[in-house]
Amino acid sequence: MEDAFFRQIRRNLEALMVEGRLAEAYSKGKEILQKYPDQKPIRDLMADISKRMMTMNKQQIKDGVKEAKSLNKAGDLVGALRKLKELITLSPQDAKLKRLYLKIQKTYKEKIDKQSKNFLEQKSKEIHELYEAGDRTNLIIRLQELAREYKNNKQMITLIRSYREKIIEEEVTKKKELINSTKFEDIRGFIKDLKKIDETSKTIKNLENYISRRQMGNQVENIEEFVFASEDSLATLVKLKKFEEAIIVANEILKTNPDNKKVRKNLKKAKRKAFFKNQKEVARKIKLSLPKLKEEYKKNKSNFVRIH
Repeated sequence: MEDAFFRQIRRNLEALMVEGRLAEAYSKGKEILQKYPDQKPIRDLMADISKRMMTMNKQQIKDGVKEAKSLNKAGDLVGALRKLKELITLSPQDAKLKRLYLKIQKTYKEKIDKQSKNFLEQKSKEIHELYEAGDRTNLIIRLQELAREYKNNKQMITLIRSYREKIIEEEVTKKKELINSTKFEDIRGFIKDLKKIDETSKTIKNLENYISRRQMGNQVENIEEFVFASEDSLATLVKLKKFEEAIIVANEILKTNPDNKKVRKNLKKAKRKAFFKNQKEVARKIKLSLPKLKEEYKKNKSNFVRIH
């Protein structure tokens, strides 16, 4: 005889079946069988629920496919795909459903690609007309607006950058005289302004590299001029026997041009001459101070130490 507890469970499941809540009934029945697998009446009822669910799913799928086809025919491809996705959840192994889904998905992709192409052509035409009109300020503003609005559209961003590059190239051509000058501070300011148009510009990057090379070359030329002028000063100081000053100048030159053999030779000469000059000066001072020292010795012999 069936236990009152399981009889009540069976009646609850049957009530759910009557109400059409088959999925809920199946879930609850499965939970009971996991705890009490030997309950045959419940197992039999679950088999019945499963059959009814299959029948209901078939009807749902049939009606759903009909609805999806109607949506597709009406041009609502997104709606059709959404409906088919729901149906595939009910019957994941249904090959017909999958084929229909892929077919509509392909049509949808072609439609989106065509719309994207038309949109890009339209925007390209708009930008080109602004470019041809010659109003670069309005063009730059419009490009900024489009870049913000379509920041995730790679094709659009590529189009925007191509026109920004054109504007930058024009500005560089206009400032050719400045770029080829040695007004490096002004050139840096000009480059800073260009970066407001597009800081990722290849033209700007190439220009920066070019200016850096030129500035470095200019600095080298300045150093060479400094060394050349200083070498003349060094030679003059040595001739004038101003050896201390000559040593200072030589050391300054060697800071910028340490391999200058001529300067090193003059430095060595100046140091040698300065040494002998200092020796002579010391000897002269000693000689001049001898009479005074002799007088001091006579007065205060105790303050002096005799060296034997």
